[in-house]
Amino acid sequence: MAEKRLGPDDDIKMSWAGELDGKNGFLMMSNKKLLFMQESGFLSKKYDFPLDLPYESIREIKPEGRNKLILAEAEDRKHSFVTYDMPVSRVEQSLRELIESTKKPEAPS
Repeated sequence: MAEKRLGPDDDIKMSWAGELDGKNGFLMMSNKKLLFMQESGFLSKKYDFPLDLPYESIREIKPEGRNKLILAEAEDRKHSFVTYDMPVSRVEQSLRELIESTKKPEAPS
């Protein structure tokens, strides 16, 4: 499902189960952006993406405690991601590494 939200040279690198702003689902990290997929329905599945955030739009990444990560967008909107089964430090580290890998090297002056 998430592949439909990605560009031709983008793919999912990691996925983490948890809650985003109180909604259960999966936080997915691609080459270029952060997605949150929420699944609903029993016999007929429905997928919503309450978060589709390019890395360049992330202003701040801040861990709070063992399982909570605060993401601040450039427009001052904030999101809270809570992991279920692992320290949020692993999620934070993975996100920072992916963001860093997308930055273009600066041209020499």
